[in-house]
Amino acid sequence: MVRLDADERKRRSAGYLNIHHRGSWLNICADNWTTQNTNVACRQLGHASGQVAPPTSDPKTVEVDKLWLRNITCSGSEMRLDACEHVIWSRGCESNMPVRISCT
Repeated sequence: MVRLDADERKRRSAGYLNIHHRGSWLNICADNWTTQNTNVACRQLGHASGQVAPPTSDPKTVEVDKLWLRNITCSGSEMRLDACEHVIWSRGCESNMPVRISCT
C-alpha cells in the first residue's frame, strides 16, 4: 500500500511518497528514482501518470534513521510498486531525500 504525504490538504495528487511496511508508513528513497517508477506509483494511487517533483528541505519529511525502500526498478508497465524489481529495504539512503511526486 502506498500513499502521498500531501503537500497541501486540498491537493492529494502531489507530495512525498510513503509505503506501508510492518505497521508503519515509511519514506521511499530518491536514490535512482525514475520517471517509470513515478508513473507506476501514480497508477497505483489511481492517477494516469506523473512526474518527479523536486524535494524540499522540510526536515520533518527526512527521517534517515527509518527504513527506506530503495533501488526500485520499474519498466513502467507495472500496476503497483511491489511488482517492480530490485526492491531493497535498508536503513540508509545516499541522497538522504525521500521521493516526491506529482500525479496527473
